[in-house]
Amino acid sequence: MARTQLGKQALFLVGSTALAQVTYALVYLIAARDAPVAEFGAVAAAIALGTAAAGYLDFGTNALWVREVAKGELSLSRLSSLTITKLLIAFFVALIWAVAWLSAAPNSSMWLAGPAGATLLLSQTMQVPLRGAALIERVAISIVADRAVVLVILLTFIAAAAPASISLGIAVITGPAVSGILCHLLTPPGQRIRFKIDKPANPWEGAAGYGVASAAVGSQSLDATILNLTSGGASAGAYAAVGRWLQPFGMLANAFASVSIPHVAKAPSFREGIRIARKSLWLLIMAAAGCLCVIPLAPWAVGTLLGPTYTASIPVLQIMSIGMLAAIANQPLATILQSRGYDKGVSAVIAIGVAIQLTTVAAFAPYMGATAGALGFATMQILLLAVLSMLTARIFRREHPNDRNENHV
Repeated sequence: MARTQLGKQALFLVGSTALAQVTYALVYLIAARDAPVAEFGAVAAAIALGTAAAGYLDFGTNALWVREVAKGELSLSRLSSLTITKLLIAFFVALIWAVAWLSAAPNSSMWLAGPAGATLLLSQTMQVPLRGAALIERVAISIVADRAVVLVILLTFIAAAAPASISLGIAVITGPAVSGILCHLLTPPGQRIRFKIDKPANPWEGAAGYGVASAAVGSQSLDATILNLTSGGASAGAYAAVGRWLQPFGMLANAFASVSIPHVAKAPSFREGIRIARKSLWLLIMAAAGCLCVIPLAPWAVGTLLGPTYTASIPVLQIMSIGMLAAIANQPLATILQSRGYDKGVSAVIAIGVAIQLTTVAAFAPYMGATAGALGFATMQILLLAVLSMLTARIFRREHPNDRNENHV
């Protein structure tokens, strides 16, 4: 029964997720074509910083709460108190950040990072009741709505002769806010977050294991910010212009993980959890096939869609496609391990991997420009795949010592 439901959820989610990510890639493509490369890169770096900030402020709480809701171990009253406390803190930090940057450097785009991070965190947090209840189809609807709002706002502002780069920033702030509200409305009344704090609570209590991984994943987006600082806005722009193009493939892996979490968390054994997850394995196969096609088509795609100004984006796209092949396997491996309670080990591995990625970007950016961002991403994902694969095999042998000689999972 669980496997049938899992397959249906995956089928619905893949279509909506693909639509959402193609829309987001289109948004970045429009902004990149309409704005100077360096200006676009500066805004992209600010948005990347906001994405990282959302990961830091979340610190694994969403993943932890999804698991606890799925298991029935987190009451709605406590979830509401934790959620509202976290969001109040996040929006206060965002306000201080925006006011400080607008006062000290009014011509800088960095003020966008605060509100962009806060609304992203709002959207992700309001998905928790839906994900915990395995209502993944409703999560998908909210994601599509997010991307649609971003596209409409961007096109509206550009049509009104507003600078494309700033239009992108405002659109990216507004889309997740709408998505968060929609998630709340789509949640069944008996499971909706209540906008009151029954009892003061530390939202990050017990989230340390997930938190390190969440912060590390959030830090990945700092690659564009580091490129902007070490190699200039043009390098950040060339990198960001194609960085979103591969997200539809990454989101296929994320869709696989999202529909699996509630079922794997409740599975009686590690082996059974993997067997349930395999129902949606076709998502990963599709994603890998897409990445392989991008590598030879990159010169044509960049030249046609972005033009000669973005020639530096060609090797970026090709190298990132190689890294994405590894990332497609890493996402479900990490999620399955975390949902089975091995979150601390996964967190440590991801944190080390991201540190290697960002160090690689910072070290090579002055010499390689935008390509350093892609090199850092690919290096991290390949190393992560090797370690997570060994960790999964080791844990499986520990939980199923009598199956060591079997050739199937």
